[in-house]
Amino acid sequence: MKKIILCGLGLILLILLCLMASCNKYVATNMYDKQYDSKELVYSDIYKQLSYYDIDSIPLDEWIPLNFVNDSTIIRQKFIVKPLDNKSSYQFIFTTYEYLHTSDTTYFFLIRFLGNEKYLQ
Repeated sequence: MKKIILCGLGLILLILLCLMASCNKYVATNMYDKQYDSKELVYSDIYKQLSYYDIDSIPLDEWIPLNFVNDSTIIRQKFIVKPLDNKSSYQFIFTTYEYLHTSDTTYFFLIRFLGNEKYLQ
């Protein structure tokens, strides 16, 4: 009787371990994050990264725009998404900060991964 109970507990433990091992781990991580002072440098780098991630060269004018304005800064964002499956994707985000009081402009380019950790290996 004790052997049957121990075998049953061992089988339950084995099933639980298999379930835990097969669970997918989802992450959000920045794959690339860079700041630029020159528009030409950031454009060159954007298309280089798009090529690396095997994305067609979509003109920046066709990316999805987001704009924010406050008293001192105009922030313009454009982004596209490359889906890998139903729950995983790469986000490509280009941001321009226009500082109104100093007439300076700073550019940022970010590549973010959202999804199943198996794509990062």
